[in-house]
Amino acid sequence: APSPDRVEMEMEKFLTWFDGEEPVSSVIRSAIAHFWFVSIHPFEDGNGRLARILSDMLLARGEKSDFRFYNVSSQINKDKNHYYDILERMQHGDGDITEWLVWYMQKLVDALDEAYTIVTTILNKSFFWQKASAVPMTERQTQMLNLFLDGYEAKITSKTWAILAKCSKDTAIRDIQDLVDKNILIEDIPGAKRPSYSIVYDAEDLTQFFTDVSIIEENGIQYLKALFKGKKTICERVLKLDAERYQKGDLPLANLLSKYCSYIAAGNRDL
Repeated sequence: APSPDRVEMEMEKFLTWFDGEEPVSSVIRSAIAHFWFVSIHPFEDGNGRLARILSDMLLARGEKSDFRFYNVSSQINKDKNHYYDILERMQHGDGDITEWLVWYMQKLVDALDEAYTIVTTILNKSFFWQKASAVPMTERQTQMLNLFLDGYEAKITSKTWAILAKCSKDTAIRDIQDLVDKNILIEDIPGAKRPSYSIVYDAEDLTQFFTDVSIIEENGIQYLKALFKGKKTICERVLKLDAERYQKGDLPLANLLSKYCSYIAAGNRDL
C-alpha cells in the first residue's frame, strides 16, 4: 500500500476514474477497480469487502439492470488463497495486471455458471412440485424431498433418510416405500441388495429425447452434455456423486436425465 500521506491523493485519482466513463468493457473496469482500490488500501479493515462492492457496482452499471443473479464476490471468497497470491504478485510486478484480469474474468465465468445451475435447480424443483402438488405427503416426506430437490449431495437410501430426518430406519423405509407407491420415488437398480432411489421429476422416459449423452469435466466440475431431439446441445452441471454413480452404472440414464433435464423437456416438448 502507498504511504499514508499519499492515500488521499491516490483515492482522488481512483474516484475520478471510477465516476468517469471510458469505452472499455464494464468487466475490465470492474476488475481494475477491485485491484486498484485494494492496492491503495485506504482503511485498516474491510478493504477487500469494499473492493468487491465497488467491482459489483461497475458490473451493475454496465448491465444497466436492476437485477443481477450472479455474485463474483462469492467466487473470489471460494478461492481466497489464489486471490491473495495473485494480488501480491501483481502489486510487486511491473504494472502489467493481465494475469489478474484473466483470473478475475474466470471468477465471473464461474459465477455465471453457478447462477445458471441455481436457476436450473429451481426450475426442475418447480416442475416437480407442479406435478406432485396433489399427492398427499407427510411434513417429513415434503421436507426430505425439498432437501434433495435443492441439491443435497447424497444417495437417497433408508439409512440416509433416517439420519437426515432424525427418525428410525423402519420409519424411513415406510416413508420411502409410500413415495415409491405414489410414483414420487423410483428404485435406481430394481432388486439391489442396498437399494437407492431417485426422485421422479417427469413420469415420461426422457431417454427418447436425448442422445450422445456424456459426462465431461471442466475445472474440476462435472457436466452432463447431450443432444436434445437431435437439434439442441445442452450442458448441465451435475453433482460429482451423480456423475460418478452414472459412470459406474449405479444411476440409470433415465434417472439422471430426469433429475437435471426435466425442465428442458417440459419447455421444449414441441421443439
